[in-house]
Amino acid sequence: MPQVKSYRRFGPAEEGCLGVITSGAGVEFVAEGEIATTTLSTVTIYKQRTGEVIRVLGDQFESDPVTALAVHIPPAPRPTLIAGGTHDGTIRLWEVTGEELVTFRGHRAEISALCFLGDGLQLASGSNDTDFIVWDVVAEAGIVRLHGHTGPITAIVELTRYELLLSASRDHHIRVWDPASQHCVQTLVGHRNEVGAMVLTADQTRLITGSTDSEVRVWAIVDVADAAPEQLDAAQAAEGVSVMFVPLGSVTRQSRERVIGLHLGCGGSMLACQAVDKAVEFFRFRTEAEITKRLKRRDKRLKAKEAEDDGAGTAVDKIATPVERKLEDEMFSCGVLRCGAKVKALCFDPSAGQGSSPQGAVTVALSNNVLESYSIDGGSKALAYDKLGDQSFSGHRTPLRAVAICENDALILTTSNKGAKVWDIRSRKCIRTLEAGYGLCCMFVPGSRHAVVGTRSGELHLFELSSGRLIETVDGAHEGAIWSMDLQPDKHGFATGGADRSVNIWEFELVPDEANEGLSKRLSCAHLKALKMTDDVLCVKFSPDQRFLAVALLDSTVKVFFSDTLKFFLSLYGHKLPVLAMDISKDSTLIATGSGDKNLKLWGLDFGDCHKSFLAHQDVVTGVKFLGSSHYVATVSKDKTTKLWDGDSFEYILTMSGHQAEISGLVASQNGGLVATVSHDRSLRLWERSDELLNLEEERELEREEADDKDAADEEATLARANSQRSGAEAERATRQNVESLKSADRLIEAIELVEVENAKEAGEPPNPLLAAYGNLTPLAYLLRVVDKIPSVELEEALLVLPFSYVLKLMPFLDEWIAGGDAIERSSRCLLFLLKVHHNQLVANDEMVPVMQSLKTHVPVKVTALKDTIGFNMAALRFLEDEVKAAGIRTFEDAEAVASGAGVATKRLKLVK
Repeated sequence: MPQVKSYRRFGPAEEGCLGVITSGAGVEFVAEGEIATTTLSTVTIYKQRTGEVIRVLGDQFESDPVTALAVHIPPAPRPTLIAGGTHDGTIRLWEVTGEELVTFRGHRAEISALCFLGDGLQLASGSNDTDFIVWDVVAEAGIVRLHGHTGPITAIVELTRYELLLSASRDHHIRVWDPASQHCVQTLVGHRNEVGAMVLTADQTRLITGSTDSEVRVWAIVDVADAAPEQLDAAQAAEGVSVMFVPLGSVTRQSRERVIGLHLGCGGSMLACQAVDKAVEFFRFRTEAEITKRLKRRDKRLKAKEAEDDGAGTAVDKIATPVERKLEDEMFSCGVLRCGAKVKALCFDPSAGQGSSPQGAVTVALSNNVLESYSIDGGSKALAYDKLGDQSFSGHRTPLRAVAICENDALILTTSNKGAKVWDIRSRKCIRTLEAGYGLCCMFVPGSRHAVVGTRSGELHLFELSSGRLIETVDGAHEGAIWSMDLQPDKHGFATGGADRSVNIWEFELVPDEANEGLSKRLSCAHLKALKMTDDVLCVKFSPDQRFLAVALLDSTVKVFFSDTLKFFLSLYGHKLPVLAMDISKDSTLIATGSGDKNLKLWGLDFGDCHKSFLAHQDVVTGVKFLGSSHYVATVSKDKTTKLWDGDSFEYILTMSGHQAEISGLVASQNGGLVATVSHDRSLRLWERSDELLNLEEERELEREEADDKDAADEEATLARANSQRSGAEAERATRQNVESLKSADRLIEAIELVEVENAKEAGEPPNPLLAAYGNLTPLAYLLRVVDKIPSVELEEALLVLPFSYVLKLMPFLDEWIAGGDAIERSSRCLLFLLKVHHNQLVANDEMVPVMQSLKTHVPVKVTALKDTIGFNMAALRFLEDEVKAAGIRTFEDAEAVASGAGVATKRLKLVK
C-alpha cells in the first residue's frame, strides 16, 4: 500500500483579524455608551468613550462581508437584538451578549436593507435580488417573499399606524405592502431617479425620501377617511385603501451627490441627510408652537402689505382666508457637518439630548476606517457641532502595502499610503504609529528596536520603536520608488531595489545622536555600494547562506549575483510578466518566484533550472514565502486568497480565504508556524499551523463538493428568478433551496429508511449501531430526533425536496408523534406544510385514508391542549409580574438592592423559586 503524505492544517489564529475599526456598512447604538459597527465579515461592539472592543459577533474569517446592519432595543429585561446581512444573501441574528440565534437564507444577492418590525418579533429584509422578505424571528422561519421591485431595494420602514411596510428601490419607486394580505397596495412614483433612502417622522405623519437629485421629497401620510374629496384618487377609492401619500413638495439640499441615508434623531426634531461625500446635512423640524408663530408673523406681514397697498388701515378686515401652511414652515436646513473622509454610515445617540430638543450626538463611520463622534446643536439658525472623539489608532487609514516580522516573532510592522504601524502579536494590539509617508516596503533592524521603511518618493526612514521617533531620513536613497528591501543574513546591512534601475547595499553604523547633543550614539545606515541594472528593480532577496543576491527586474527575468562581489551568476527567465515577489529556502537550494502571469515557479539555485511551474492563482501573485526550514511555500494574490504548496512533491496543499480585497504581502515566523497577510481591506490577518492533519485527496474532494454546491446554488437562483418572472405572483415562499436544506433532506430520508429496516427486524436481532450510539433510542425516537435537528428556517425546504414516497412513509409517524404528545409544534408544522404541498395526492391515495382520519381526531385535541397549557403559563407569568411590581421590584437582578426589609426579600425569593 503506497504511503500517503499528510500535512498539518493552517487555519485562522484566535482573534487573528487586526486593524479593521469599521468597514462602514452600518453603525448603530446598542446601549448607552456602546456602539455596534460592521467590520468586514463581523459586527464589533465598542465602548464609545474608550474605543475598547467589548465583543465581536460572527466569524472574522468569513469570505462574505456584512453589508447591512439593524438593531432592536426592546424593553428590559429582553436582550438587544442585532441583525447583519451579508454579501451572499445570508442574514444572521445575534443577541447583544454574543449568542447567535438564527441564520436566515432566502436572498440570492447582497443584503441591502434590514428593519426590525414592531416589538422585534419580525424582521424585514431587502436585497439586490429585488426581493422583499419578512421573517419570523421567534419561529425562525420565513413568512413571505414579496416581488414587485425591478431594482435593488435600498430602504425599508414600517408604518405602524396602519400596519403597512414601505420599501424603496433603485427602480425609482416606493412600494407600500400589506403584510396581512401579502401584496402591494400602493406604488409611489414621484421620483425620476433611483430612491436611495427614506424615513418616517416620529409621529408617522410624514414620509421623507432622498434620491440622486439635489432635493429631499416629503409626503404627507393622510387617512382616507380624513382626506378631502379632491385628494381621493379614483383607483385608491376603488381598492379601499386606508391611507394616502400626498406629495407636499421638496426641500433643496446643499450636496449634489446621491443620498444613501436619512436618519431621524434628537427625539424626532432633527433629520440627518447622508450623501456620498464628506458632509452630512442636518434639517430641523419646527415645533407646532414655532409653526404657529411663524404663520402669525407671515399673516401680519401680508396684512400690513395689503394695507400699505390700499393706503388705508381698514384693509385688514378684507383678508379673511388663513395663511397657507407650507413645507418650509415645517422643516429647514440648519447646517452641514463636515468630516475628514466620505461618510458611509451614521446613527444618532438615543441617550444624548432631552425629549425633542434639537441637541444631541451622532456617530459616523468613515470610508478611511475611522469612527467619529460629534455633539450637535440645531437650536439656532446655524448648526453648531463639536467633535467628541474618534477611534483611529488601531487601524490604517488606507490600504496596506507591505508587512514585516521581527526576528523573535513578537512584533509585526505594516505600511500603508499614510504611515506604518507596529503590532504586538501576543496582545493583538497596535502599540505604535510611525509617520513614514507612502511606505512600499519595510523591515525590522536586528534587535527589533528599530525599523526601516522605504517610500514611493525614494527615501529611507529609520525609526526608533520604543518612542516612535524618526531618527534618520536618507533623502535620495533611490531616484524613484523603493519597491523592495531585504536584510543581509549576517545582519550587518541590507539591500534595496528601486525604480531607478539600481540595487543599493547599505550597512548599519553608530553615529553621534544630535538630539542628545552628541553625548550618546544612535543607529544609522550608510551606503556601501550599488549595482546598476538594465531595468526597474521590483524585488531583491539574499540567500540565507549569503552567497547570492537575487534581483527581479521589470523585464520579467530574475538575475542572480554573488553577494560579495556582485558578479553575475544566473539568469532565470520563463515568466511572461514581471516577478513581483520571490523567496529563497533556508538551505539555499530553491528559489520561488511569483509573477503577474499568475504563476508560481520553483527554481534550483545550482543551475537555474525550473523544477516546477504552477498556475497558482486566478490573479496576480503578490507574495511568496518559504515556511521555516521546510520547502513549503505560501503565496498570496490579488484574488484574495492565500495558498500553500509543497516544494518537494510539487503538491497544492490548501487555500485560506478571509480577506475581502486583494492581498498585498505576507510574512512567516521563523519556524513557519505563523503566517501574516495584509490586504487592501485594511486588515492584518494571522494564520497559524494546528495539530490537525489533512489528507490531500480529502481536501480536493471537499473543494469539488464546494464548487458543485456553488454551481447548484447559482443554477437554482437562475431558475427561481425565471419561474418568478413567468408566474408573476407577488407573494412566494420566503426560503430558498440551499446546501443545508439538501443535506437535511438526505438525513431525513436515511432516518426513514432506518426506521423501516428496524421495524422489519424480528425479535432478538441486534439494533442498528447508530441507535446504540444515541443511548439505545427507539427507531421512532431517532427519527423524531432527526426532524428536531433540522434548523427551523430549513425545515420547509427539506420537506419540499422529500420524494412523495417518503412523504407517505412520514405521515403515519407524524400521527403517532402528535397522538403521543411528542414535539406537537414541530410535528404540526410538518403536517400542515406537507398537506399544503401534496394535498391532491394525499387525498386521492386510499392508503392514507386511515391516517388522515386519525390525524383529524388527534390534531385538534392535542393542539388545543397545548394552547391551553401555554395560555395558563402566560397567565401565571403575568400574575408573577404583577406581584413583582407590587413588591417594588423592577427586575430580578436588582431585587436585593431594591428590597429594604426581610418581608420583601422573602417574597422575592418565593417569586424566584
